[in-house]
Amino acid sequence: MSDLQTREKAKNTMEVKYHTAKKVILITALLIFIIAGMGISIFCRTHLRLAEQEMLNEQREVEQAWISGAAEAVHAWESKIKDQIRHVSRAEAFQLFLTDFTRLSPEERQTVISQEVIDNDEHPLQSVTMELDYLAGLLKDTVNIRGWQSAAIYDLNALPLIAPKETPAATDDIAALIREAAAQRHTIFSPISMSAEGNLAVTAVEPMYQALSNESGAIMGYLVVSLPLDEPIRIFLSSSKVKDRTFLPGLLVDTRTADKQVVHLENGQPVLHSHSMEKIGSMTAFARRPSLITPKHDAWSVGEKFPELGWHLFMEKSTAITDQWKHAQKRKIYTLGILGDLGIALLLGLICGGTIGNHFRKLYTTINDQKQVLESVNSSIKAGIALIKGGKTLTMSNPAFDAFVNKYSSQADILKHVNEAMATEKHSSEVWIDAPNGEERLLQMDVFPFHSLYGSKDKSSPSDCVAIFKDITDDFMRKAEEERQRQLSCVAGLVHCIECALDGPENNYLQGRSRHLEMLAQRLVQEMNLDEKSAETLRLASMLSQIGKLFVPRELMLSSRVFTDEERRTVRMAPYYAHQFLEGIRFTYNRSELPVADVVYQMGGHVVLDSAAMDLKPLTPDEMLPEARILFAANVFCAMTGQRAHRTPMTVAEAKQRMASESGTFAEDVVRAIVAIPDEELQKIMES
Repeated sequence: MSDLQTREKAKNTMEVKYHTAKKVILITALLIFIIAGMGISIFCRTHLRLAEQEMLNEQREVEQAWISGAAEAVHAWESKIKDQIRHVSRAEAFQLFLTDFTRLSPEERQTVISQEVIDNDEHPLQSVTMELDYLAGLLKDTVNIRGWQSAAIYDLNALPLIAPKETPAATDDIAALIREAAAQRHTIFSPISMSAEGNLAVTAVEPMYQALSNESGAIMGYLVVSLPLDEPIRIFLSSSKVKDRTFLPGLLVDTRTADKQVVHLENGQPVLHSHSMEKIGSMTAFARRPSLITPKHDAWSVGEKFPELGWHLFMEKSTAITDQWKHAQKRKIYTLGILGDLGIALLLGLICGGTIGNHFRKLYTTINDQKQVLESVNSSIKAGIALIKGGKTLTMSNPAFDAFVNKYSSQADILKHVNEAMATEKHSSEVWIDAPNGEERLLQMDVFPFHSLYGSKDKSSPSDCVAIFKDITDDFMRKAEEERQRQLSCVAGLVHCIECALDGPENNYLQGRSRHLEMLAQRLVQEMNLDEKSAETLRLASMLSQIGKLFVPRELMLSSRVFTDEERRTVRMAPYYAHQFLEGIRFTYNRSELPVADVVYQMGGHVVLDSAAMDLKPLTPDEMLPEARILFAANVFCAMTGQRAHRTPMTVAEAKQRMASESGTFAEDVVRAIVAIPDEELQKIMES
């Protein structure tokens, strides 16, 4: 074989090897592309599911937090309404009349109801007829005072017993409620209805039992009350604390038919419409359901049921919004996945044939994996992370930490708190940061020293550490506000019990005293431009101002005679007893202690030197706390203008003149503030 043939053969062999190597590289790149594509597809689907689940978890937390707050408002309203209705249904005057009325013959009952003999002094039924007329007027006054729409007492046949004149028989719906109340023997609520004027209302039916019997006794009648719902519905469905307006609150009402009722707000006004549902399932779990506010659509919703009312309070967000977000995330994730797949395949296909390429591929893969891990951790915890060297130098941080420092704090403040944690070996703590705009932020700070990680025993010198910061201010403030609202609800219930315990059927001058005092104190807060802490102190102290009277003999509180000196000292010991009761209770507002117990003690205008001998020492305004000076004057003003068993009340003008004339007894700035309030406004407060 010639040299030319040998060189030609070698050339052909090299070309074959070259084309073979090129095909191998292309096939390898294609296989890598397919395998990487499958892996990236699985990763993208997993990441999309995690992102969707995180979004739904955040949505569930928002809805559940709103449901918790709104449910407390509904429970409070329900308890208040039941107390008001039972206050009437269990009044002895109504029970005794119904007991006597049922003993009459049918002809005598008709004579009494028609009121034919009300002017006939010789007729034996005149007194019963006059009593019926009086009770009907009393029921009408109760409707006006309570803010109800109407109230009447019916018998089991839905005929009016105690009601305004010419009241017709109850409608079929009311008659059905009366029969249900007779069978269940407890309060029954109707579905929500809308009047011709567009106002929402609900009807409650309460059984009335025979006098001097409990709920197991005979039922003598049924109190039927129509209650306005527009304002309560606005309170229940208020979503002012939910910044995202795509969340829609509502109220589903079970009508026991296929057509249920749904109430929601439009432009701040309650709207009622029907919704076809054969059966209402459980709504307590967060799930995807047919929307109750936007028919023919689905929504992610959660709710809470109120069995006696037949209500389901719910919060929902349309799935169209979440699906739109999901599609946008899907496009972004899969686009990045495809680009990453192409890049990986191209890179690996180019370098798979050489050692240098192999090292480069390993380096790239390691860096990319670490970068993805760090980005995943940073994205998942949403916290600020910083690497601090020697407790003095910030060497590395993530974007969340930089954004927090730029908005709320400074590096010097952060390093100070980290050094304190390192010195005390308190590696997990909560710290408050003062932002430049005066706002305070609460941080969860976790510090991980390097010597703890690597087992070093030398803790004498400053060491490097990783610090993680998470802003938990919103969660803290939300829990604090929930605790404050629960405290106010407990206080309101305690106040109601106190007033009911102190007053009797013939003397109810203490009922509403705490409310009048609270309203006047809050009006003085506005007039005197006091801060929020003082306003909250006055609110709680005024609500609890009468608690000490529980420890004073009840016969003294209801007596209409002039007290002896010893009896007067006994009554004036009430603020001391209140202080003994309240001093162990912690009242707070925005992390500050409120001196509620001391204010209630000093509002009586004296202190107790010897509780056994009941020796009292008068206090001058200068010796009182600022809030106690205000509450002392407001309490005296309410006492002057309020009804008492032994005297008639002063007018507002007389009380003002009396307080202005007693120089030195009251703080001058408080008296000036009371005098500055118009008489009409003060009179309205005293009559509320």
